[in-house]
Amino acid sequence: MVGTPYMYRVTKDDGSLAYRTDIWSLMQIGAGDFDPDGATYHGSPAALDGPQSCSVVCDPKRVVLPSGQELAAEAFWADEFAGGRKLPDRLEDLVIYELHVGALGFGKAAPGTLDDAIAFVEHLSALGVNAVELLPIAEFETRANWGYGTSHFFAADQGAGGTDRLKMFVKVCHQRGIVVILDVCYNHFDPDGERAQWAYDSNDHTRNIYYWYEGNPGDYADPRGGYIDNISTGWAPRFDEEAVRQLFHLERCIPRLRLSHRWFPAGSDEFDPSISGPPCRRPARRSGCRLRGQVSQAVDPHDAADQATAFPDG
Repeated sequence: MVGTPYMYRVTKDDGSLAYRTDIWSLMQIGAGDFDPDGATYHGSPAALDGPQSCSVVCDPKRVVLPSGQELAAEAFWADEFAGGRKLPDRLEDLVIYELHVGALGFGKAAPGTLDDAIAFVEHLSALGVNAVELLPIAEFETRANWGYGTSHFFAADQGAGGTDRLKMFVKVCHQRGIVVILDVCYNHFDPDGERAQWAYDSNDHTRNIYYWYEGNPGDYADPRGGYIDNISTGWAPRFDEEAVRQLFHLERCIPRLRLSHRWFPAGSDEFDPSISGPPCRRPARRSGCRLRGQVSQAVDPHDAADQATAFPDG
């Protein structure tokens, strides 16, 4: 059911149980800044930091407006170009403004949100820019952050407003002839990804499927010494794993986000704003991906005897 929070109950390869979020989630319920850090948690999932919270069932074919009204995606995007402004179609014509959404909270008690970014579009238009590059906006650790410690690549940070607000930002920009570029970071995992990628289905460092590990634990004074430090936010992804590579595949990423009816292929000298993305197909995440444990079922944390069951270690 749309709106239902869920997690996966994972039986790891050593038989132990763990609760993990959906790495392919379109929404994390946590819009707060609280990390239980391993302690039993009895509070509201919505108060948690996104990576430590629950995934939420979403319908990408629907958009929820600030009023609470729901629209079919086709109806929402129908006036995407109502302003009559043509998007630039050559890279050399772009005048790019780099925007950190959180910085729009300057002078306020909390970081800026996508609502602030939507209000900022008029200023961007007045400046004469025709492209805005958002610093990473996928779900990341804590509220005040550059965004590079990503945990869920398909879920816009809920504390910033979530995926539907991001769609609204894109539409407002397109109505003013402004291209939206998303800065994404595929060499940065959330360093505190206990509910996300970390030890997803194995406690063996050499079998930690999402994290790059070299050698054997006995090779190091500290067994964690085998993880490859990306010299930024934490340890690097294990790029040779198909489960990791699927997360970063362009043909899967862009259509899954459904941020517009148009998308621009990266790495080309020219791009065509009339190109339509391929249909959204959820790939088989476990078949052929060498997951070592077993994802037995999805669980609703509200159905647990208490939330310590759904959050047994934090």
